Amino acid sequence: MTILLPLAAVLVALLIKFTGFNNEFEQTVLLSLGKYHRTAGSGFYFTFPFLRSAYAKVDTRLQTQTITAEKILSRNMVPLDIDAIVFLRVTNARNAILAVGNYQEAVYGISQTTLRELAGSRDMTELLNDREACDRALKESLTEKTGKWGVEIERVEIKDILIPATLQNAMSAQEQAVRERQARVTLAGAEVQIAEQTVKAAALYANTPIALQIRQMNLLGDIARNNSTIIVPSDVSASLAGILGSAIALKEAGQPPAPRTDPR
Repeated sequence: MTILLPLAAVLVALLIKFTGFNNEFEQTVLLSLGKYHRTAGSGFYFTFPFLRSAYAKVDTRLQTQTITAEKILSRNMVPLDIDAIVFLRVTNARNAILAVGNYQEAVYGISQTTLRELAGSRDMTELLNDREACDRALKESLTEKTGKWGVEIERVEIKDILIPATLQNAMSAQEQAVRERQARVTLAGAEVQIAEQTVKAAALYANTPIALQIRQMNLLGDIARNNSTIIVPSDVSASLAGILGSAIALKEAGQPPAPRTDPR
């Protein structure tokens, strides 16, 4: 009895030592005599001394890597600093562990190279204005290159694109010039409309002199409200006198004669 208790304790200790456990999001690559044996999923798994060992444990959850590439030359030779985020997931633990030394470093390196290749094949305006197309191109290229490592690239997002300060100032000046040009075009269009209306008004006044005279009187009235002294041109005075004379004549013509009184 005294011998069985220590023996049982040793067996329990060995069982605990050579028993592993994986969470739901983990997988463990098991080797047997140095060769791939199987991939253990979630739950318990067992190893044997000198025969079967747990080589590496892999996290199968979604992972992110921030890729930074500095002083990349675009196709039109503009130096750019680009930051991108790569979303990846291990789908084959065996390949991720046995096909490459460190799949995370490998994905980072190939992502940086692919980002440089993409930037070098496109103009700066394409990179700035069509990021979705660039994201898709990066994802397709990385998926093709990392598939043999048991890694799936779920998506890639270009986060920031930094351009030189001198170029930023030049672009701002160009945008300001474009806005000023548009404003001038709008103003010129308004002036054309005003000129057209002025021509129409001049033609109307030429055909209707009385309308022109009334307009002149209205203008004089507007000036009189803001000034104490008014200089009236001679032609306007003559027109005004003519209008007043016509009005007086019309009034007298319509007035009945005064009644006669009989002398007493």
